[in-house]
Amino acid sequence: ANERALAEAKQKNVPVVAERITFDARDQYLDQAWGVKPIRQESRRRALMKSMTQASIASVLSGIDEDDHKKPEHADDALRTPTPPTAEELVTFLTHMALSNTITPIFDDDLNAYVYQSSSPDELALAKFARYLGFELIGRNPTKLSIKKFGRGEDEVRTYRHLATLGFNSKRKRVTMIYERDGTVYVMTKGADSSILPLLADADAKAPDNCVFSRLDSQSPNDETTIQTLNDRLIEMAQNGLRTLVIAHQEFDMDWWEEWRPLYEKVTALPERGDENKHQKGSCTDACRICGGFEKIEEAAHLHLMGATAIEDRLQDLVPEAIEDFLAADVKVWMLTGDKRETAKNIGLACNLIDPDMEDPTNWQDSRLVEVTGH
Repeated sequence: ANERALAEAKQKNVPVVAERITFDARDQYLDQAWGVKPIRQESRRRALMKSMTQASIASVLSGIDEDDHKKPEHADDALRTPTPPTAEELVTFLTHMALSNTITPIFDDDLNAYVYQSSSPDELALAKFARYLGFELIGRNPTKLSIKKFGRGEDEVRTYRHLATLGFNSKRKRVTMIYERDGTVYVMTKGADSSILPLLADADAKAPDNCVFSRLDSQSPNDETTIQTLNDRLIEMAQNGLRTLVIAHQEFDMDWWEEWRPLYEKVTALPERGDENKHQKGSCTDACRICGGFEKIEEAAHLHLMGATAIEDRLQDLVPEAIEDFLAADVKVWMLTGDKRETAKNIGLACNLIDPDMEDPTNWQDSRLVEVTGH
């Protein structure tokens, strides 16, 4: 956002000091163009935590890498919220960010801190954001994960036992991880809105008796008004070129997992042939028993909407220039993406695949976007 604001400032002759835009000009740009209120360094965490308690939790996760291995200075204050249910959900949301990934934390003796390694930049962004606000992943092995929660008094280390992973593929468009701690089973699901929202429990439905984390009542986050607000925000974020994820959650006692564990073990033991061929790549058929089994478990979880995240999809250096050169040489260029239509338009403009100076921007955008569904 600073870079974009800087570019606009130069065009409008806004005062710029040492190639950094002045705070007033930056704040005005963020408010008008992005609808983002300015966050000063000394109150950044408190402001972020407040914004996350709204119906849709939209987190712009870029720009927090500097010294992100350090303990957040104001974590104690940030975790103080006025209403216990909101505080509980906020802690759950950040715990989800810290746990639901494949990151391997490695302790660096020189830094005296944990360094994260992952093949997914999105996972890194979410885990670093959780650490920035006081929920740090500090250990992982095939059966257990540990996070350190910064809070009042001594820091607390929580260890979770890994029970199952209902893996992501391009057809499912979501991943569900299941953990256990002190007899409570945690079901954590994240993915595209098109795959998560249909799984949410009906706001009027009665939760199962063994459901621990249940607020499916008149204040349910699964009601139509909240879902519509979330959808509006997701579209807005996608139009700004951000890649979005929806997060859902539920908690049960161990009886629930003992009921569904046999199905999980059965479908994960199936070989990838026949209907299950190329399941991991998402090229399996609609009759795939692995996908079907995973969906049954997720439907039985009676999922509770937690919110959404939005991550800036940054281009590598010189990508726009390279594409512009290809087009100038009459090379045909296609961009394939699984993102939302609004995100695809924005990225197409950012990488110079679409020329913003064309006379009629309403027609050429849609004519140059092709949506493909099926296998």
